Amino acid sequence: MPAITARASGQETGAGLRWWRAFPGEAGQLREVRRWIADLLPSCPARDDVTAVACELAANAIRHTASGDHGQFSVLVTRELATVIVAVADEGAEGKPELAGHLLAEGGRGLLIVHALAPDVSVTGDASGRVVAAAVPWPSGN
Repeated sequence: MPAITARASGQETGAGLRWWRAFPGEAGQLREVRRWIADLLPSCPARDDVTAVACELAANAIRHTASGDHGQFSVLVTRELATVIVAVADEGAEGKPELAGHLLAEGGRGLLIVHALAPDVSVTGDASGRVVAAAVPWPSGN
């Protein structure tokens, strides 16, 4: 589980660019996640997809984990040639995120959106903390 602190960082790696930032576990921070990603990535439809995925994963961290109970969550964005990987680390919860069975289900619809925009999604961790990561396709030249 990545450490969660109150600072932002960015660095270039051999695989591409990587940025990381921690946010308080409050719904108002979703706006800050959107602004942060808009500052990181060039404007294009794929950036909108990355933003949607990041905000949905962050919203889940706030609503469904200890991060939303006066905690925090962190977001890691890694831009590679054909993919942007968004990983959200939270402070954990019982159970794992679950997909809705259909669009009219009570919960889990946001994860359907994540899976539609990011065909590769993984969940690691447990009640003490977990990371949900999603790989969003990124067109070359952007």
